[in-house]
Amino acid sequence: MSKYVESFQTMSDRVITIHIKAKPNNITLLQIYAPTADAEEDEIETFYAEIQGAIEETPRADAVVYILGDFNAKIGEMAEADIVGKFGLGERNEAGDRLVQFCQEQHMRLTNTWFRQPRRRLYTWISPSGQYRNQIDNILCQQRWKSSVQVVKTFPGADCGSDHELLVAKIKMRLCSVKRPPAYQKFDTSKIGPSYAAEIRNRFELLTIE
Repeated sequence: MSKYVESFQTMSDRVITIHIKAKPNNITLLQIYAPTADAEEDEIETFYAEIQGAIEETPRADAVVYILGDFNAKIGEMAEADIVGKFGLGERNEAGDRLVQFCQEQHMRLTNTWFRQPRRRLYTWISPSGQYRNQIDNILCQQRWKSSVQVVKTFPGADCGSDHELLVAKIKMRLCSVKRPPAYQKFDTSKIGPSYAAEIRNRFELLTIE
C-alpha cells in the first residue's frame, strides 16, 4: 500500500490526511478522532472546522474523499434522506445530530448505516464490562462516490488493542504506483572510446573566445 501513498499531513492531534494515487481520481483519506460528548462547544466547532479545512485543502485531482474514525456520535436507527441508511443502531444523540448536519453541508453519507449486517457487525465500541455497545465510529464518503463503497462492517474480536472494534470498508477503486523522479545518472567517462574523445577534443579546440 505504501507505494501508492503520495503524501500525508497532520492537521492537528485530531485530524490527519493521506493522499493516495488512484484511477480515475486520486483519493484523500481523513483519519479523525472527535471530542467526546461532554467537550466544550468551542472544541467541537474547532474539530469540524479542521475537517472542513482539510477537505478544502485537498488537491483538485483528489476528487474522492473518505473520512473515517471515532466521531463519538450516535446516529441511531432513523434513516435520513441520502445520508443515513436503515441500519444504524440505538437513538441519535446531540453529537449525532451535529454529524448528520456536517454530512448535509459536505454532501456526504454515513456508509456503515447502509449495509445490512448482524448487529454484532454494526457495533463499533464495547464497554470494558461488555454491558454497553454503541455505533460511534463511522466511514463517510461523498455522495457522488457512494457506489465505490461495496460493504462496511466490523470484525469483532480483531486484535486492535482497543475497546473499539475494527471497522472495515471494501472500496472498489484502481490504485496507481506513484512515479518517483528519476535518480541522477552519473556517466562513466572511462568507457568513452578514444576516437570519440579525440573528436570531441578537436571540436573544442576549434572554438575561439572573443
